[in-house]
Amino acid sequence: MSNEFSKTRFYSYPILFILALFVLSGDLLFAAVDVSGDWEGTWTSDFSGSGGLSAHITQSGTNLGGHLTVRNTACGDFSNLPLSGSVSGSIMSASASAYCSLDGSYNSLSYIGGNVNGNNISGSYTVYSDGEFWDSGSYNLNRAINTIKASAGAGGSIFPSGTVSANAGSNETFTINPYSDYKILDVKVDGVSVGPKTSYTFTSISSNHTIAATFILKPAPPIIIIPILSLLLGDDVP
Repeated sequence: MSNEFSKTRFYSYPILFILALFVLSGDLLFAAVDVSGDWEGTWTSDFSGSGGLSAHITQSGTNLGGHLTVRNTACGDFSNLPLSGSVSGSIMSASASAYCSLDGSYNSLSYIGGNVNGNNISGSYTVYSDGEFWDSGSYNLNRAINTIKASAGAGGSIFPSGTVSANAGSNETFTINPYSDYKILDVKVDGVSVGPKTSYTFTSISSNHTIAATFILKPAPPIIIIPILSLLLGDDVP
């Protein structure tokens, strides 16, 4: 297989993903940046070719996991490549690998100088094949954001309330509290009753949701009427 063919091929797709993101923010250097969630975007070669790029990143402290998908490559689409890495301060590194059956090669793509601005990451990349430079270009990723609309009827509250943004893949807990003299009547999630819960957690969020709490007055205590004569005469009242 010719070197010219290989170079053209590598211009058109990234295979091994090594991500080094240098985050420009006001955070302390040793504070871990939150990069969890689903990221979707594109890569564009400085020479020729472009395609889709997405990553699902999980984060536990400074440890990263998840998977990577690279699209529109000469070797086809690579889906759910295992992704691992770590985050230290404002620098994140992660890697995933795939094998191209066209020529039996293993390849690497490094994303460097990535600027994180809220839910956007943009920067440049370089491609190496068996240690030799093949390509460079730019990339742009946006984190998927879902919303949860939380509401409470008269007689209580829900926290957080209103329209709450949640990163894809994250968890979000809502707490329901009745006011004095009220109790929880029902909690509905996406229009379906889940009962009179005091809290509810959405896990691994991947779409928009709603949660609504309703309340009802507690029953008034029974009123016991004792005739005045019974108090004065006791059991002698006819």
